[in-house]
Amino acid sequence: MSASPEIARYLEVNQPAKRWVGQRLITILNDNACVPSFSSAVMKLVALTQRDDVDTDELVAVIGRDVGLATNCIRVASSAFYSSGTVATLNEAVFRLGLREVRRIACSVGVMDRFRNMRLKVDWRGFWLHSLVVARLCDRIARAFRQSSGMEYLAGLMHDSGKLLLQHHLPQDFEEALMRSWTRKRGHYLSEREIFGLDHTQVGAALCHRLKLHPQICTAILFHHTPEHPGAQRLLNGDQGFLATVTGFADALAHVGAGGLGGERKVTPDFENWPEWGLLQRFEPVYGLDLDLAEEVAAAERDLQSFEGQ
Repeated sequence: MSASPEIARYLEVNQPAKRWVGQRLITILNDNACVPSFSSAVMKLVALTQRDDVDTDELVAVIGRDVGLATNCIRVASSAFYSSGTVATLNEAVFRLGLREVRRIACSVGVMDRFRNMRLKVDWRGFWLHSLVVARLCDRIARAFRQSSGMEYLAGLMHDSGKLLLQHHLPQDFEEALMRSWTRKRGHYLSEREIFGLDHTQVGAALCHRLKLHPQICTAILFHHTPEHPGAQRLLNGDQGFLATVTGFADALAHVGAGGLGGERKVTPDFENWPEWGLLQRFEPVYGLDLDLAEEVAAAERDLQSFEGQ
């Protein structure tokens, strides 16, 4: 899988002296050995997140192509958090948990497993707990406005993936950005722009483009800290900035409920005053949004414990 020259458009730097960072990241993303190697089953599973007409047989067939992924899904489905007894087959897992839940588990396990070689020196567990909370919130919030396809969950799960690439390949600079965020009490992406000339949203979007994820996911990741940006609301990707807004709102909510690596943007609980909430009001809800933040955090914690024991 070779990288498209289009990734360069995601990695523009804001300082001439930092152009080497963009070039270094382009080189990294063009190197197959440096990019997480998703199995064909995981890639097909990612493609299925873009459809809302997936049936049980198709999902089971895709997951079953990857023995490791199938085994891990069955183990998670058999955990105390998901089942009252041992699950023996993928079909049984779907029967007990439902199609949506098994697809979510498979997507989470498949993605997290492929990033294990990029283990953060800081709070690796905190990173994935935050990512799982954002993923769950993205899915829940989006379903108040439209039928969820699974892209929402994947956008939440991958929204900070750029941090993994930056920390793994530029560790000293990344840790300096973390320290600057902690001491100045502001978002990582602002400190990253000072140190790298770009930020993790750009790197994450480039990585997701490299992995051939849907353009709406790439756009949502690129603008999840700035969903008001005109680039997030173009008609090009068909959603008028909806997924970027949902991801940004979910990210802010997660920082209230579960934190992250530390030092991120400080948010107050009165979400009605957040810019993301104001942007979300542009879209007409179809269903009510009954959101229990504490329960979503607890559910993400249970998920993480199950995935850790796989």
